[in-house]
Amino acid sequence: MAKDPILYKRTTADIREQINTALADRGWPGQPGGASQAMVKLFSHFADVIIKRLNRVPEQHMIAFLNEAEIERLPARPANTARAHSARTSEPSGRLALLLR
Repeated sequence: MAKDPILYKRTTADIREQINTALADRGWPGQPGGASQAMVKLFSHFADVIIKRLNRVPEQHMIAFLNEAEIERLPARPANTARAHSARTSEPSGRLALLLR
């Protein structure tokens, strides 16, 4: 059975760092051990719980969730690759005739 894709790969520490960076950019003076840091820890913990649960959701439920949240999915695209062909001229013509029969 193939492993389902991961929706979001960040950890609690990554989320906490992202929130602290966003707050610092907006001029929020976070104090270590203060109420703001407690809220950041709480939010990052709950976000991590939601992310872990979403990563376990079956595909059809995930599609329904994305549709309900009005998140547009990218359309499927066919795979493509560059290919190059060259004829081998080293083969004797008699052998080529045998292969074509």
